[in-house]
Amino acid sequence: MPSALHITDTTVIVTTPASASDSSEWNGPCVLDGNANVTYIGGGRYPALKVGVKSGDSTHSVTLKDNAKLYCLQDDMDAPSPSSVNGLDIFQATPILLQNNSYLEAQGKAGSGEYVGYAITSKGDITVKDKAEIKATAYGVAIGTGGSVEISGGTVTADSKGSNGIYADGTLTISNGATVNASGYWPALFGNGGVSISDSQVEATSSNDIGIFSRDEIAITNSIVKANAADDSDGIGAWNTISVRGSWIETTGSEDYNGGITGSVLFNGNSGTVIGNATLLGDTTLDKGKTLLIPEGTSLTVGEGKTFTNRGTVTVQGSFSADGGTVDCTSHSGGTATCAAQALCDACHKPYGDLAPANHTALTHMEAKAATTEAEGNIEYWYCEGCGKYYSDGTAATEITKEQIVTAKLKPQETATPTPAPTEQPAATAAPAATVQATATPQPTATATPQPTAAATPAPTPKAVPTIPQTGDNSSVTLLFALLLLSGGAYLGMAASKKAKQ
Repeated sequence: MPSALHITDTTVIVTTPASASDSSEWNGPCVLDGNANVTYIGGGRYPALKVGVKSGDSTHSVTLKDNAKLYCLQDDMDAPSPSSVNGLDIFQATPILLQNNSYLEAQGKAGSGEYVGYAITSKGDITVKDKAEIKATAYGVAIGTGGSVEISGGTVTADSKGSNGIYADGTLTISNGATVNASGYWPALFGNGGVSISDSQVEATSSNDIGIFSRDEIAITNSIVKANAADDSDGIGAWNTISVRGSWIETTGSEDYNGGITGSVLFNGNSGTVIGNATLLGDTTLDKGKTLLIPEGTSLTVGEGKTFTNRGTVTVQGSFSADGGTVDCTSHSGGTATCAAQALCDACHKPYGDLAPANHTALTHMEAKAATTEAEGNIEYWYCEGCGKYYSDGTAATEITKEQIVTAKLKPQETATPTPAPTEQPAATAAPAATVQATATPQPTATATPQPTAAATPAPTPKAVPTIPQTGDNSSVTLLFALLLLSGGAYLGMAASKKAKQ
């Protein structure tokens, strides 16, 4: 009689006693859907849940869909067991499919001997689709299969304390926006038949080996991959070729993929370089302490709707643009400050930092110009249009004021006026007075005065007019002196005539 299991919209909890035998088992097609919530807790000696044990039944399968959840846990995963105690142990080639928003969590127990438990172990294929999620934690392999692992969307977290995070004997394929975080002692991601990562985000950390490994080839396209490896180990390694296209790769190793990388960003340790023309197709963060160089002839573009978060140092020699994306920058770098403007960050193109008072980019030399009576002149000087300051030298070492560059207008030249010869002062008029006294009529001797007879009054004797030296100036001053002398002489003549009549 064939077996089958279908659990929907139901909560089931199964706790296995430590004394119980190996009894938790599913066979045939097993489906959990709706809001089914099923939990198995192991007793410490056997797997928490086994599926596909029944031989001769080719219908074995496990399908989780809708919002279904399955937990395969240990009573105490850190308590060592003398044997390998797995979380979900799948026999034969039974496939596992998680789709929609389903969830699977499993634990592999610690071991006291050579063997340790796996979280999920299978011989068939394991497929994760849509927004489904797997969380696997183990001391052995976290997720291991003899088939292939395909993660097409969704989220997978696989943590192994002593082996691989994810091991697929077939191929390991991660695509369609999936997010994978794996860690292990050996390669965190091991796809024996090849590893393909596209349009996804992957972080793989190995404490003792290569981060991502294949005995075949590895192809990475349009993805963000961080591979952390042990010292002196490559972050990503393959026996055949490694090709990287349009991706952001951070590796702790020194590998360069022998020219197999184009249109991408490659970090070796904390130093990153853009190779070709790269576009970020996912949200990306440049961590503090990391540097990114965009060499001349290369470019980096933040894809539309994506965010580039800069906490490190970006140096742009080629070109960098957001192009519809967003740049979140808290660690500004690059650009050149001037006397008038702050530097512009190479990453976000926003101004930052202080001005550079000594960096004048618009310094103009002005020749000296002589002043005239009509206009002021100026000394030789240099003027910066950026900061509006004046300098006396071409290196802008000595600042001067605007007033100091100006030389004053020249005063107009005065024309010499001839100085007139000195004129005779009033003292020169004393000479005529002396002359008048010398030529005055002598007083008559007192005698009997005869009766006067009518007679004409004698005319006064003309007085000599002193000659005034010629100065060559026939000015009104000279004329005035002459008139004064004439009037003085007439007055003296009249006085003498009056006395004669007496």
